[in-house]
Order: sequence, then structure tokens, then C-alpha cells
Amino acid sequence: QTKLTVAFAAVALIPIAAVTAVARVVVVERYQSESAAALDRAAKQVTEEFHRLGDEVQDATERVANADDRLLAPVLVQLAKERRLDDDVAQATQERSRAAMHALGFDILEIVDDRGEVLAAGHFAGHVGETDPEALAVVRRAPGTPRLVRDEVLDGGRAKSVLAVEATLPVGRQFGDRSARVVVTGGRLGGDAFVRRLDP
Repeated sequence: QTKLTVAFAAVALIPIAAVTAVARVVVVERYQSESAAALDRAAKQVTEEFHRLGDEVQDATERVANADDRLLAPVLVQLAKERRLDDDVAQATQERSRAAMHALGFDILEIVDDRGEVLAAGHFAGHVGETDPEALAVVRRAPGTPRLVRDEVLDGGRAKSVLAVEATLPVGRQFGDRSARVVVTGGRLGGDAFVRRLDP
């Protein structure tokens, strides 16, 4: 009886095991297929949102990257005369850069001279006087093209590393036999505000 019971149990378990194995494969394949489709949809949406944000950043940067702009005109005049900003112009430029940054809806706004020295940084006043060779490299490589970068902003008085979409453009002007040029970078954060605009 024991042998018969074991034999019948074994015979009964074989099809159950086979069905379970097949069912598992079907469920796993379906789950993987649905996950892959969901991931593709999410990736597409993030890419579209990045391009939309990039277009906004590019347009806003083009608006401020104007030699007649209230922010840049005094800077270009001073640089053409003396190749550097005096203290009054430097302070006024930093204050205007902060105001322009908010007016344009930027989280980042930086002005760099043609040697790479930071003349104004609306998002991080402590960067003024430092060098930013990357801004010069970007403007040679792909002026105005939005890019995703790691940058630094002030958050509650402390430096915070952030992900941002930025665009960089050169601005120059000729004054008789002298000329001046600066590089302007505008950007918006790709953090919580970016994520909130995505489909949950």
C-alpha cells in the first residue's frame, strides 16, 4: 500500500510540477514584457521632458545673452576699457545676475570672461573670482545646446551638488578698436520640480 501510495503520488505530482513550471515561465515572461514596456514609456517621457526643459533653458539663455542687455552691457563696456571689472561694476553685476536669474526662472546663472574667470554667479556668489574653463570649452564645442550637468548651488547657506539642464552662449561686442566677450550659462534644476512634471 505504501509503495502504491508513493507511486500514485509521484504520478500525480509530475503533471502538477510540469504545469507549475510552465505557469512560472509564462508569468515571468509576461511580467518582464510588461516591465520592459513600462520602462520604455518612462524613458520616453523623461527624454521628452528633458528636451522640453532644454528648449526652455535655451530660449531663456538666448534672451539674456544680448550685448545690449541691462546685465551684460556694463560688463562688456568695462572689459573693453580695462579687461577687468572694477569693484562697483562687479558688485552691481552680481546683484543684477541674481535678479535676472529669478526673472528668467533660472536656478543657475553665471557670467564668465574670455579667460574663464567667473564675473557673476547668481546661484552661488562664492564662485565669483574662481575660474570655469568648462564654460569656455562648452561654448567652443556646442554653444547654446542644452546639456545635463552636475553643478553646485547654495541651499540654506551650504553648497549642494545638483543635476541641472544648462545652456551656454558667448556674447561679444566691438567698441572701436577694442572688443569684449563674455560667456553666459543659464540653467534649471532637474530635481524635484522636474520629477513632479512626470507621470507618476
